[in-house]
Amino acid sequence: MMELHIWGPAFGLPSIDPECLAAIAYFRCIPDLNPRSPTPKPWRIVPSSNPLLSPTRTLPALRDEHVWIGGGFNGVVEYLRKKSGGEWDLDMDLRGESANERHVAYSSFIRSRLGSLLDISLYVSEVNYASATRPEYSKRGMLPWPVQYYVPGEKRAQAWERCEEVLRKYGLGAADVDQI
Repeated sequence: MMELHIWGPAFGLPSIDPECLAAIAYFRCIPDLNPRSPTPKPWRIVPSSNPLLSPTRTLPALRDEHVWIGGGFNGVVEYLRKKSGGEWDLDMDLRGESANERHVAYSSFIRSRLGSLLDISLYVSEVNYASATRPEYSKRGMLPWPVQYYVPGEKRAQAWERCEEVLRKYGLGAADVDQI
């Protein structure tokens, strides 16, 4: 049985992390893996919130029997494509150079722009981080003690690094973000 290890639930969603949510959606879009399929192949979501399980120290990570696949969303999707001989490749209809270029362009746009917006709203904004994001990491035992004290700060520092260029471009800081 395949196990998809993800960051735990938050804000009414199965995960606080967008890559984990994308991996869950990818699994559910594959007919053989969709639980509503007449004969679904077994897999399950494990909200481990433990990136140390992954060989690349990132989530989502996939465990297939005794094999661990890291590399986040892209690593998991690539493994599923190879495991199925391309049958589970949701991008297989994107044939030809121009279709593939559009796919890469859209993916890059989403990661660079929407990822920054999510980082700013969850981690950079002092108000949102203190009142919503930080408490979500403590709820429902998402992170065990003492990990719950340093992982949210690490995730926040990573978000700041990813957003630094955008914030600098517009001359913004955390206080400015909260005023917007």
